Amino acid sequence: LNQGYTLNYFPSLQKIKKKTLDLYKSLLKSTRSLKDVNQHHFLINTIRERFRFHKHESSRPRILGLLREGNEALRILEEAPHNSIYMERINALAEAKAGPLKNSVEKLRRIPNLKIRALAIKDIRSRTLKRRNHDSKNHIPGSDIVRKLARIPDSLTTTTTTTTHQEKNQKKPKMIKRKPYQIVKTITAQGFTFKRLRGWRQPVKTAMMIKKRIKKSQQWTNHQQTIESLLDIISHEQLFYDTLGVNNHLKDYSKFSSILWKGEGKKK
Repeated sequence: LNQGYTLNYFPSLQKIKKKTLDLYKSLLKSTRSLKDVNQHHFLINTIRERFRFHKHESSRPRILGLLREGNEALRILEEAPHNSIYMERINALAEAKAGPLKNSVEKLRRIPNLKIRALAIKDIRSRTLKRRNHDSKNHIPGSDIVRKLARIPDSLTTTTTTTTHQEKNQKKPKMIKRKPYQIVKTITAQGFTFKRLRGWRQPVKTAMMIKKRIKKSQQWTNHQQTIESLLDIISHEQLFYDTLGVNNHLKDYSKFSSILWKGEGKKK
């Protein structure tokens, strides 16, 4: 694993997969040498986070570069118990004195509402990680040190945990897939289509909505019919006066009524 790879050499996908799995296992095993709980918790979360982040990496040179970085991290973790510089660095990262935990603490402190802050500590990952892996299984909750530095009281954390347990226990509503013969399409006189289920009682609200819509459309049709009948009467009178050779005093009115009728149609 500690051998370096050149960019000219591209191993097969099976070899790369095997090497990444071996590297992942060896990195997790190397954290057992650290007895501090905070360091152990921080390192396990960061290892899992990094591997999940690059899970869908397709570029082979990039994968080989990541393997080199992982081998270097493995070497540091193996030498850390005997190297004070490495231990100080790991301790600073685990206690949120530097690195990503410090940034997450600063972000949490910016939230003025304590309840929202307590909810935000459930997942302290970056935005890019949340976008890539938005599943609740991949959430990384903040440790006790992060909670203390973010100034979140214990009472809020307990209430939020109880609410999350209640949310998990709640059953999701089942989406029943209906068969085609169970659905009945009904078409009204005005051409509106409504889908109904066999044996399903229609709610009063939907029935009233349908009734109001039908009434409104009926009012428009009645109004249209009355105007059309009036225009027919005017046109017949105009023809009668033209045959008699009498000056038609309804000609201007017919023009005005036709303009009105066009306006009514536009409004509709």
